[in-house]
Amino acid sequence: MTYIYTAYDLELLTQKLGDVLGQQSNAVFETVYIVVDKNSEQTYLIDSLSSQLGMLANVKFITTKELLYLLNDVLSDVMECKSVQNSLQKRWTLFQLLGEDGFVQANSIPAKYYGEDAMKRMGLAQKMQELFDSYAIHQTQLLLEWKKGTPIADEEEAWQAALYRNYLQTIQEFNTDQVGMYEAISKLDLFEKAQLHQLLNRLYIYNLQQGNALFYNILRALDDVLEIHLFAVEPPDATKQMTEVIHLKNTYHTLISNTFQHAWQQRSLLGENVKKPIDAASISIQSCFTPTREVEVLYNYLVHTFANSPRPLGGRDVVVYCTNIKTYAPIISAVFDRAPVKLPYSISGFSGVGEDGVVEAVSHLFQLDLEWMKPEAIMTFLSLPMVHSKFEIDQLDLLRNLIEKANIRMAYTGMTENDTQLISWSHGLKRLILGAWTGVEDWMETADKTPIWTLDQTEGIGIAQLVKFNHFIEQLQEFLSALNTPKNMGAWVELFRNAIAIFFDESGVYAEELHRLKNKISSVLYALKRDALIDKHTFILMIHTELNSNSENLSHRQQGILFCDIAANKPVPKAVICILGINSNAFPRVVQPVGFDLLYKRAVFFGDSNYQDKQFFSDVLHLAKSNLFFSYLGTNVKTRAELPPSILIELMVEYYHRQGKDIPVVHHPLFGHSNLYNDADATLYNYLITKSNNAAALDKNETVQHKFNSKQWIPLDDFINFFKDSIKYYYNKNLNIYYTDISNALPGFQRGELDGFQTWLLKQHLIEKQFSGAIDTEKLRLELVQLGLLRLSNLGVMELRNINSEVVDMFADVQDLLVEPKRSIKIEYNAQVGTTSLRVVGEITSVYGANFIYFNTSKSLNKYKFEFLVQLYLLQQIDPEIKGYFVNNAGKATEVKHQLKDFMDVLVPLFINGQNQINPVLLQDKPLVFESHSSKFGYANPYFDNVISNGYFDQFQHQDLMKNNNDIVANLLKQFNHDN
Repeated sequence: MTYIYTAYDLELLTQKLGDVLGQQSNAVFETVYIVVDKNSEQTYLIDSLSSQLGMLANVKFITTKELLYLLNDVLSDVMECKSVQNSLQKRWTLFQLLGEDGFVQANSIPAKYYGEDAMKRMGLAQKMQELFDSYAIHQTQLLLEWKKGTPIADEEEAWQAALYRNYLQTIQEFNTDQVGMYEAISKLDLFEKAQLHQLLNRLYIYNLQQGNALFYNILRALDDVLEIHLFAVEPPDATKQMTEVIHLKNTYHTLISNTFQHAWQQRSLLGENVKKPIDAASISIQSCFTPTREVEVLYNYLVHTFANSPRPLGGRDVVVYCTNIKTYAPIISAVFDRAPVKLPYSISGFSGVGEDGVVEAVSHLFQLDLEWMKPEAIMTFLSLPMVHSKFEIDQLDLLRNLIEKANIRMAYTGMTENDTQLISWSHGLKRLILGAWTGVEDWMETADKTPIWTLDQTEGIGIAQLVKFNHFIEQLQEFLSALNTPKNMGAWVELFRNAIAIFFDESGVYAEELHRLKNKISSVLYALKRDALIDKHTFILMIHTELNSNSENLSHRQQGILFCDIAANKPVPKAVICILGINSNAFPRVVQPVGFDLLYKRAVFFGDSNYQDKQFFSDVLHLAKSNLFFSYLGTNVKTRAELPPSILIELMVEYYHRQGKDIPVVHHPLFGHSNLYNDADATLYNYLITKSNNAAALDKNETVQHKFNSKQWIPLDDFINFFKDSIKYYYNKNLNIYYTDISNALPGFQRGELDGFQTWLLKQHLIEKQFSGAIDTEKLRLELVQLGLLRLSNLGVMELRNINSEVVDMFADVQDLLVEPKRSIKIEYNAQVGTTSLRVVGEITSVYGANFIYFNTSKSLNKYKFEFLVQLYLLQQIDPEIKGYFVNNAGKATEVKHQLKDFMDVLVPLFINGQNQINPVLLQDKPLVFESHSSKFGYANPYFDNVISNGYFDQFQHQDLMKNNNDIVANLLKQFNHDN
């Protein structure tokens, strides 16, 4: 018996489902199967039914595909019926059939496409698997005609029919398809039906898609065997001849059209109450610059809504639909995980490379490349909990630092012809291990007589971590080597299973999902056992769908706000419904099908994405109970040109405008810290910025007082850097805010042309080498390459030659000053300014006897001369006989004879004063006056940019402030007569 319940109100439909479940007196003793395909509807059912029934311990939610597998398992117990092939098995079978000589010779159209290219053949096999599944749903009669062998005139249809018949003939020994299962059910006798009823006697089907003809035909075949309860917003055509249709009250009907002028005015089929769309005042439309800003605006909107809602709202009252979940998922995690007010959330259909991303983690492993073995990609993989727990590695930051120190950049062994062996994994790990065991950094020779510069960077637990890491890299290199060898499918599956065992912890919380994944990939062996060799890329393409989709039921993980993809879900009743990315080019979707898609050629549009998106948009306007949120990219980041939203947004605004209700669009600035959020505009608010004790200094009306005492010390380098850039110092040291353009990712390629800073580092290293005496040029080059200071091969030779000649020239003028050994002097300078104490602590090198020699290898003069003078002053407080020599970039050595009296007496008060305000250090009571400069905004200094963007200085002060900030050191030198 089949009961069909229809209502255009999902809440009423769901309540009826709960009533039916509650009437089953013996339901607690049996598993209740509820078939629902969409994660959003599943989570909605869990919340609603739990509230209505109290518990759902015996309820199991399954998809349509899982129901078909369940039916096959049950049928296997009562008759000879093989399992239905899963998508991976179908793909592999079709891949082999497309390559058979008989099919290639008889069907030139597909054969011309893929030829000898196995990857193209696998791509076509995947597409045909998807099309055959669609035909089975929407055009069952077409497959039945193909099965009979009816002559076909159309060439595009003819070769598909031939492939399908070959497929059916091939799987007879192993499996049956869905059409075959329908035929098997239709042939059940009374005894077999009685047996089937004992094993499975009741099903609940919730709101499945229109047009799934094959599935409903199977249900019709089971009508006199099972008790089927089908709940549908709109009953599929295939159900019209089923036993009983029960129409519920309070139904409404939506009209999909190209405009919303007459939408929602058509009465329901039963002529009962029409449910009106949400009121215009509850709709919010937000225009943003980037997807990141969309998520930030969404977060602020939700916090604001929760705080100001007339009734209590929680995370489960909110659902957020994204036009592309892969774009937004990482941003959602970044924003919501770091937000000051934590909002629990779940992301359906995208777990990412993280704790729950088992499928994505395996995919990441198979994408690693043996030839390059890029450090960042490898460390990203190792950072996964299921991986580093397997190898008992927990010092990931230490290992990243060691990789950078050892200058490991690419390849496992590299080649001597281009010096890449010096930046390889094998070489770098040997440097670290030898340095750890010997405890020195010097030249050594390995067993094969290869010279190597050891690196002593680890001790204690670090050595144990290094050994485990070395084992991990060896295992990875062995696996990646095996990955590059073509194999038959049996060997590929074995390699896949071994990779899981080697690299993933199967004993923890990931055990069940890893086991399921291994079984899914292994299932292909039960399809066909052929010896055809396929390469790595073809194998990865074949399992691409399995390795990039997560069909696992997420009900046990779902908490709080649900984020999900529009394409894979249906709208459900929620207090707050939000949609991200509703851009003109993204929604509604327009997908151009391939030319041989017969559904498209025959105008079968049940799966048309454009139609579905219009229906989706229409539904959310009815299903949102209190608030409806839309966001889109409304401005081009580069050109600042205005971009329109989806046409559906335009039509919605027009519809409400005709009713005299206008919906304003809120335009957000590019950055979340914009001053616009501090204005009185009620439409702009930001909960992502909190005022901590340190951040209070960013408020114009507050300051942070930093007091020093005799127990607090300041590093000498910090003291000097304050004067070089006081605004940057304030952000870094007092507010703990850092802005940098330097990527934290480990480099995966050899060093390029040296920039100014790298040249400076290299010159500093060569200066140290000059003090050590005679230099072996080739050994020095190899050492510098290993240290990451020089490019490989001939390019590095030329760089070394040119830079070393400059360094040698710098020494020419100070040779007679270097006769005594080099020494270091520890500095501890105590100063008292009023009631404030300050202690500056550090160490100054490059002192030779009574001579302090400072080598400036940079073209910049003032900052380094200032540093030299501060160091010289502190040295002379310890030993007045010390003389200072400043060696500039041209090699000229200048002895400083000017007095430094009262030098620190001026600097210390300025330093202390600068701790309590964001203003740059000023040498006078008011800013110095400089020549006018360009009024163009945007400077190389991001800290200064941030000061301006927060409105601390008006636009007429920008230029003087920037000039003052850059020239503060120059003015100090001038004040003490050291400006030349």
